[in-house]
Order: sequence, then structure tokens, then C-alpha cells
Amino acid sequence: MIKRRGELARPERSPELSELARPTRKNSLRLKDYDYSLPGPYFFTVCVFNRKEIFKEQDIRGKVIEVFKNLAGELGIDIHAIVIASNHLHGVVTLPDDRRITVWQYIGTAKVRITQMIIGQASLPLRDRIWQRSFYDHIIRDENDFSQKAQYIENHPIKEEGDIYAEWH
Repeated sequence: MIKRRGELARPERSPELSELARPTRKNSLRLKDYDYSLPGPYFFTVCVFNRKEIFKEQDIRGKVIEVFKNLAGELGIDIHAIVIASNHLHGVVTLPDDRRITVWQYIGTAKVRITQMIIGQASLPLRDRIWQRSFYDHIIRDENDFSQKAQYIENHPIKEEGDIYAEWH
């Protein structure tokens, strides 16, 4: 049973995280007083800069999945589902109980590794930015919320009407 989390259960920000210097946006998408290192499930969406379709090829999508899976293994994060469209991706992950890792540390590190992998591909002429700044995340609050996000990912290939790669764990 997933405990209800989010706006109704906002703990105070931990001292370790508040000491980190993070750039902030004027219109931040993050909950102001929520500790994003709390264990539990999160949904996220990461978009390519200017919606460039850099994930069209099956082998690239497979490598992107591998980056997310390998990093999750290193950090003790559980990946429940991930879907990659030609210019964005969605995922549902659960942060571990025993580590102080945040959703943005996981996504940020994955973005760096994927950028390094893509730049190393001679077949992709990318000289510009690869990722949009930041990403969208959603704190999954209960089992119903988890189910809705999982269904969104499951139905995403139909919505996109294209060759999309999804993986379930």
C-alpha cells in the first residue's frame, strides 16, 4: 500500500538539501516545501530542446533506456515503466528508503550521460542543446495516482501514433 504523499504530507526540507545551491526559477514547478529525496514513487517527463526528434532510431531509444536502467541500478532506484517517443520520454520510478537521492539528481545525471552518449554518435549531427531546461515531475500520492500514471505510459504509444519504445519492470 502506498502512503498518501504530497501536498497533504509536506515534511520540512532537510538541512542537507537546503544547503545545496540550486538554481531556482521564478515560476518553479516544484512544491515549495517538499523534500524530493523522500522515498516513494514519482512520475517524470523529460523533453528534447525545441522538440527535435533525436530518438527516432530504435538503437538510440534502446541506449537511452539502458542509461536510465544502469543509473537506477547504481542509485538503488526502482524503474516501474519508461516510454520514449521521438522527442521526449516519460517514466515512473521509486526512490529508495536508504539513500538521500532526489528525483532531479537522477534525471540530471541521466541527461548528462545521454548527452555524452549522443554526442559520441557520429550519425547524429547535434551541435546545439539537447535537453529542455528542467523537467516535469509529479509526486505519486497513492495507488490510484500510480495506476493513472502507469496507464498514461502504457497508452502513450497509441497517443503518439508512431514507433515508440516502452519498457516495463
